Amino acid sequence: MDSSADCGIRLISLITVHPDDNLIARFDPVVVGVNRYQTDQSARPTTMRVPKEVVQRQKERVRRVRRERSGDAVERALGRLRRAAGGDENLMPHIIEAVKAYATIGEICDTFRAVFGVHKPTVSV
Repeated sequence: MDSSADCGIRLISLITVHPDDNLIARFDPVVVGVNRYQTDQSARPTTMRVPKEVVQRQKERVRRVRRERSGDAVERALGRLRRAAGGDENLMPHIIEAVKAYATIGEICDTFRAVFGVHKPTVSV
């Protein structure tokens, strides 16, 4: 069985002896959609349209949850999440606590935005 040193020497000799066959020199990185896995540009994805009745029904469900939940429990859970996000704690237990108190995803995300801000990408040309 060859040692790894022998294999390395053989690889180096292949690269130096056969530069035209050098796979490393011909390596072309894969850029999905640019040089590999391209699709037909005319194919457009279908846009999902949610019926208005479904939107109204879901909004009513959120309003009902907000009416029936304990607002104090939600505020306490979001406060603990805010304090944990400002430190170096694991946030997952605090997120789970907020969800169990029926905080909405929007309220949880608002808490994170208050602590971390919103990313604004820089554009350079």
